Amino acid sequence: MKVLTVGTGRITEKMIEALRECNIEVFGCLGRDSERCRSFAERNGLRRYATDYGRALSTDLFDTVYLGIPNSLHHSYTLKALEKGKNVIVEKPFACNMKEAKEMIDKANNAELFIFDANTAVHSFAYRDLKKDLRKLGRIRTVSIDFYKYSSCYDAFLRGERPPVFDPTFAGGALMDLGVYNVEFAVGLFGLPESCHYFPNMQEGIDTSGVAILKYGDFIVSMLNGKDADRSSSVKILGEKGCIVSAKDPSDFDSYRVILNDGTTYEKKYEGINRLSYELQDFKSLFDYRNYKKNNDYLTLTLMSMKVLDELRSSCGLRFKND
Repeated sequence: MKVLTVGTGRITEKMIEALRECNIEVFGCLGRDSERCRSFAERNGLRRYATDYGRALSTDLFDTVYLGIPNSLHHSYTLKALEKGKNVIVEKPFACNMKEAKEMIDKANNAELFIFDANTAVHSFAYRDLKKDLRKLGRIRTVSIDFYKYSSCYDAFLRGERPPVFDPTFAGGALMDLGVYNVEFAVGLFGLPESCHYFPNMQEGIDTSGVAILKYGDFIVSMLNGKDADRSSSVKILGEKGCIVSAKDPSDFDSYRVILNDGTTYEKKYEGINRLSYELQDFKSLFDYRNYKKNNDYLTLTLMSMKVLDELRSSCGLRFKND
């Protein structure tokens, strides 16, 4: 796997670091602004940089594109890459809605190319252990998954500026930036809910925070996401025979504690690993062994999560240009 990164934000820098940790070659970077892209390349030790996406895709010197760009561009940039025979790693959220996501996945499958959903929530070792430990809790009663983090762009937003993360034109907002982790975390554990509703705090047509409620038969999942204040994030799963608690948010879920009613307690920890490395290790393995079936299992979860995100936004009238 040889990757061209697209986008010059902080998430792309973190991705380049993780790619190298996983022994995946970074071919170069691409951005819209030449000077900013050149500076980004130098800062990250890259010899190649470009600003023309179509021209860059025409070379056969790399096989995969990573998209760390505004949400509203994921669909069009992915389709262009697939048309040129490139595999694609798409930063979360995978797409603006389920319709876009399905088109992207269908096109990749028809071309026998890989498309990967870069949502870290379901790839960590701790998450895989958690799915097994859930059985020890008996009947689940309530679940809370919270991801709240003051955005570095929020002050600019309050001054009247419109960074993409707070712009409905770019499919921004707290749900699509942080809540997407909560949703995939929950859907990966429990499947599709019977019903769901989102209660957002709206400013200038975008949700800066909100609470999502997913109803699963005889238990409820509440999910708090926000970018307009600071608070501790956590995961708590309460069952009739005990509970599982973690002080980590779903995007960086590397430890949790099991506390059972019979007095049994133990902790699972996988700390100190780059959170992006988990997903990249999975992607590289799928790519190396051409395991399309396993990748489609992940993409099925992606489509389920996009369905829930669509329903959450529909429940409160939160719409984007791409809908």
